[in-house]
Amino acid sequence: MRRALAALVLLVAAAAAQDTTCDGMPICAAAASGDTGALTAALAAAADEHGRVDVGVADAVDVDGWTAVMRASLGGHAAAIELLLKAGADVDAATPREQPQGGATGVHAAAIQGHLAAAKALIAGGASVNSVTAEGLTPLMEAAYEAHQGSHAEGTALVKLLLASGARTRKLKDSAGDTALMQLEKLMETETEPVRGVDPEKVAAVRAQLHELLKHSEL
Repeated sequence: MRRALAALVLLVAAAAAQDTTCDGMPICAAAASGDTGALTAALAAAADEHGRVDVGVADAVDVDGWTAVMRASLGGHAAAIELLLKAGADVDAATPREQPQGGATGVHAAAIQGHLAAAKALIAGGASVNSVTAEGLTPLMEAAYEAHQGSHAEGTALVKLLLASGARTRKLKDSAGDTALMQLEKLMETETEPVRGVDPEKVAAVRAQLHELLKHSEL
């Protein structure tokens, strides 16, 4: 079963695919689709005479409370992320914490969706890999969960990237008091089925690798 945050991300992604979330927001729409040409034009249109884009425009939120950076992260559009960050967008913008599953950032979205290139672009732009949602969930927790399920081909690589970038496995805990390592060990104890169509033997090997990665992290 998917976690609540992952389920919310899927719902938001579905809405974006139907072009219902960015009405009247060309920067948001271009970021969501990954159209770098349209995004470049939208940013240029929003810039002042010195070529600067107002932060309020670059970080404007759509009907779901997501910024353009977060939309680009959700879709795995690394080039769009780089354009937005160059224009001054907030790499650590998060959904309002008062919303259900609030506090999610672009790194959370990339981790859940398995977008390695997007995660790399965010981290290169200074994104925190230890941001927490209102429920205490970190990008590492989400990436490890999805990799454990066999959801994405680059799931393990994402976990490695987050760990190499300073993600904490022992010091940050979710609302139940579990660290990323504790969460993974509980999942392994329940022997949950992998995503349909994924080779169980490959998933078993991935799970063992994930456990070793998290167990030997000192953060």
